[in-house]
Amino acid sequence: MVLWWNCNKCGKPTDEFESTNNLCPKCNKEDKEMMSSSTEEFCIKSTWRLHENRFFEDLDQNPVPILVKKVHEDGNLSKKRNSDIAWDVTCVSDDKWHSDEEGTYFDLEPGDQYTFSTGIQVATPDRYGFLIRDRSGIGVMGISHTAGVIEGTYRGEWKIHLINHGPHVYRFRSGDRIAQAVLTPIIPATITQVDDLPSTDRDDKGFGSSGR
Repeated sequence: MVLWWNCNKCGKPTDEFESTNNLCPKCNKEDKEMMSSSTEEFCIKSTWRLHENRFFEDLDQNPVPILVKKVHEDGNLSKKRNSDIAWDVTCVSDDKWHSDEEGTYFDLEPGDQYTFSTGIQVATPDRYGFLIRDRSGIGVMGISHTAGVIEGTYRGEWKIHLINHGPHVYRFRSGDRIAQAVLTPIIPATITQVDDLPSTDRDDKGFGSSGR
């Protein structure tokens, strides 16, 4: 009969222990490696491991309140579905746009770039910000953005800078979705220089190491 226990460190089930602290072989090896370093470094690495294991368990599940002020009638920041990870960011017209029977438009020529207005100003609680990402729908046409971070303390109108890497002119109209905004927490962190880093299964294996 084989008895299974949960490792006191990683929580994974195992049928073998290599220490009196009920640690699995992998965690026991890591502890020995850390104990061989200085006491200060051991404490730093232990704290790092604790944050790694419990980060997602400690996330606040309450919705984050986001305040949006429209400074243009077409300005918008909305999700299509609650399960989506990002909010859609739309563009609005400015004095460099043109008009036709369908409304206002702007043609982004191949190789050209332009800073689009969004018509919104946004406020988030402390320690939050937004990461700007490309939209796949226009990304496949060769349209991509450059600057990608909006700090939570910024209160001006959002601007999205796009470049046309494609071979064709791309026409934008006011209200078109041009980017996605991902809300991200600003996680307090400290940087400490150490002689050695905790080992992983991958370690320093880089480009192409995981196969095709």
